[in-house]
Amino acid sequence: MLEASPLGRPFQPLTLVAYRVEAGPLFDARDAGRLDLQGFRLGDLADPDWEPRMLDSQEPIQHRFVRTVLATGHVGIVVPSFAHGARALDANLVLWEWADTGRSTVTEIDDDRRLPQDDASWTGIQERKGSAQNFRSPT
Repeated sequence: MLEASPLGRPFQPLTLVAYRVEAGPLFDARDAGRLDLQGFRLGDLADPDWEPRMLDSQEPIQHRFVRTVLATGHVGIVVPSFAHGARALDANLVLWEWADTGRSTVTEIDDDRRLPQDDASWTGIQERKGSAQNFRSPT
């Protein structure tokens, strides 16, 4: 839930979904030694200046890291969470390559079939969204 409310901003609506992931190879960015072998350190991944650098047409160090890791054949990384309030063991899986089949698969766990089964489930969402924005609670 920490990732859903970054920087202490108000919590926004979301749908939580559990996934079954079979992916590899994964780079473990929690391992300082492995990062060092690639020429990076954990602070590089947590660098908060990535956005201003991009806006200034500069490449953030995180992008160089991704290129380096991709070049070694990894399909993703396990990275510590940098969310406000994250604990030392909190981590995220970041994938750059996945599909329903193949060497890296990601499938939702929906045994009770509660998730939308096709795009028709989302028909009219813009109309509902518009009316919700105009809703006034009684005073």
